[in-house]
Amino acid sequence: MPYLVVETRGRLVGMRQAGLSFRAIAELNDLPLTTVYKTFQKYQEIGTVTTQKKTGRPMKLNDRDWQQLSRIITRCQRLTVSQVASLMTSLVSTQTIQREIHKLGKHSRIAPKKPYLQPQDFQRRLAFAQAQRHWTIKEWAKVIWTDESAFKLGKRVDQVQVWRTHDRFLGWSHEFARNGPTGLPPGSSPLHRANGASPVDTRSTSPPANGRQRTHPYSSFQQSMAQTKRNTQDGVASTFAKPQSDRKHLEVDEKPNIKALPTSDG
Repeated sequence: MPYLVVETRGRLVGMRQAGLSFRAIAELNDLPLTTVYKTFQKYQEIGTVTTQKKTGRPMKLNDRDWQQLSRIITRCQRLTVSQVASLMTSLVSTQTIQREIHKLGKHSRIAPKKPYLQPQDFQRRLAFAQAQRHWTIKEWAKVIWTDESAFKLGKRVDQVQVWRTHDRFLGWSHEFARNGPTGLPPGSSPLHRANGASPVDTRSTSPPANGRQRTHPYSSFQQSMAQTKRNTQDGVASTFAKPQSDRKHLEVDEKPNIKALPTSDG
């Protein structure tokens, strides 16, 4: 039902009282038939066509303010609540702005630092890993791993907050949970980096019982450290432990050589 001003409501009621039918009134004023009928029915209930006083506190923002707020946060997603409030025509508080933004379905979220991987990125990474799987350590030493380095020029860049809807990255979050943080589909060979040995895929060929691959990133490192500790303990024990023959020889040599002292009677 469209909103009608007081003059339009009075004209509809007057035409009805003049004997015109609801259909004729709707055609003459280019309005829906239900609007004409409900307007006259409301007039019969309260006896006037003026707007009645509404209960509760009126809203701070009208429809025009809502449209302005929606345009601001859509065009400038990185603005803070205070900046959005300063751009509004109506004088409202930051709490009101934040509450109305949430009613629009948008919330403050941390912007991603890099774009998400696309299916073509998966294929390029897989092709790169298969092409360089037989590289030597010298060849890998010429590669600069930029994913572990930070290059910043000028002003420091911290986390950036943006206004967005909750379901914007819903599909990507499901893809992340299914494929893992590397973004590679199950069964694809991961990228390996040089760590003192030839890059070899150490994952088990037999699928687990639950159908998902779960390998700890530091399992091989922990196993190598445990083996080194065992070798060290064995080496220390073998160094300080002497053979049985040496022990017998040591016992003979370490017996005190006591000589009889001369006496005055002798």
